[in-house]
Amino acid sequence: MQRWCAMVALVFWTPYGAAQPLALELRPAALLAQARVTLADVAIVAGGEPLATLELGVAPRIGYVERLSREQIGLMIRRRAGVTREIAWSGAASVALQSQSQTIGSEALAQVAVRSVLAAWQARLPGITVDLAAPPGALEVPFGAIEIKARALSEPRLAARMPVWIDIRVDGAVYRSLVVALNVTARQPVHVARRALAAGTLADAGDFEQRDENVVALDAMPAAPAAAGWRMRRALAAGQILTQASLPQPGMIFRGDTVRLLILRGAVEIEARGVALADAAPGQPLAVRLPNASEPVNARVSPTGAVVMEME
Repeated sequence: MQRWCAMVALVFWTPYGAAQPLALELRPAALLAQARVTLADVAIVAGGEPLATLELGVAPRIGYVERLSREQIGLMIRRRAGVTREIAWSGAASVALQSQSQTIGSEALAQVAVRSVLAAWQARLPGITVDLAAPPGALEVPFGAIEIKARALSEPRLAARMPVWIDIRVDGAVYRSLVVALNVTARQPVHVARRALAAGTLADAGDFEQRDENVVALDAMPAAPAAAGWRMRRALAAGQILTQASLPQPGMIFRGDTVRLLILRGAVEIEARGVALADAAPGQPLAVRLPNASEPVNARVSPTGAVVMEME
């Protein structure tokens, strides 16, 4: 009886700390529905084996096939998990990896781009219309939560053709970025010059007529003629739209204007009238010719538009 018990002990006894081989049945192919590859994706692992969730790497890009051999997978297991157990392989000699995909239609990408331009400009230009210059192609992306977002517009003003960058995220990570080209028009009532108006010309409301025009290509916002006359800061050709760039800056003084000169010396203030010899904006120096004076005096245009000369 004692001899029989000893034989049973020899059969069932294993040395303390010895580990059973890691049994893996390699699949011939794996179609992945997530961005990371796990051991369970590429092989059938015995139930309860904690190594089943071990990450082996990144899934292939959509449309590509990658192949992993038994040797490559075994090396990954040993390096990433520090496994020293023997691996008992069965199944295929290698596994072909391919990522499942989902399609984002061209229309979904285009809508995001169009809405970004409308959101930025429609409040200022109610007559704006935006359409595709060229439709983007449909896009294949991995399975996961999709977010399509337009970047902030890089152009400080509207252009007839606007590129909009779109970022496509899958599960929070940027998978692809692309440009959607848009055609933009914005028609609204504006004032156009009836005749050519050179810079410095005295103009009034009668020099303009109202029309409905596309304002996208303008380098400044459209403007309405001032109630009183003004000097043109920028020249306009006949038929050209009046913009803020052609109206004088508040406090602007033009060559030939009669100005009121304040001469300050300590607490003493003297007022005189003179003629501006150049154009000057607030904060800029201005030469003024006084009546019966042989030489001009040097003054400065104040922030309020007054012409001031300070004497020591």
